[in-house]
Amino acid sequence: MATLVERVAGQPFDTYMAENVFVPIGMLDTVVRISPHQIVAGRAQGYLPGDGAYLEMADAGGLVGASAVPSTVGDLQRWVENLASGEVGGRALIDELTTERVLPDGTSTDYSYGLRIVEHRGLKRVHHGGSGIGFQSEVVFYPEIGAGVTVQSNAREFDGDVAFRLAEAFFAGAMDSESDSGRVAEEEPEPRLILRRTKLLTITIPSRLTSWWDATPLILDPNSR
Repeated sequence: MATLVERVAGQPFDTYMAENVFVPIGMLDTVVRISPHQIVAGRAQGYLPGDGAYLEMADAGGLVGASAVPSTVGDLQRWVENLASGEVGGRALIDELTTERVLPDGTSTDYSYGLRIVEHRGLKRVHHGGSGIGFQSEVVFYPEIGAGVTVQSNAREFDGDVAFRLAEAFFAGAMDSESDSGRVAEEEPEPRLILRRTKLLTITIPSRLTSWWDATPLILDPNSR
């Protein structure tokens, strides 16, 4: 896909994304890392559990098109906010991006152009995760209530589905009950990591999409186990 963009736009993929997506939206801490040797200021180190200790892992820098887009929770939330406003790209394009594709035989795909489209306890949920060697993320948006959750971690074993559970905790008043949705509540697993607090996780509150509130952010401390 990145190669297709380059051929149509007539410019390098990283340049196109910066000029047409990142800068217009205000994602000033997001780049396309076109080479694993490219230095990205402030980039976190990824970790993977090893034999009795955590291991530092190289990321997928240079895997352009499928990965290699370092970002922050703040920038990812700005991207979600643009899904709500359509300021960059226009409303018609955003609606196309967030509409589920249906096969000719009527089969549902739960997918659109790089986004998953599903129902979550009565609400339309637009979301997609990201992963790399030592990194995990999940971006979630509920267009009907103008709310979203964004999580990131520099631990490969991080469960990005925590974003869905956070959404249920914060947006429960807008969702169907678990019994109405047919969902059976599951017992939360015991935590397996020792964590320290830092600014990492963002939740967007309905009707205040232009700002966000940090709620119990956590990041792996490789010196604790």
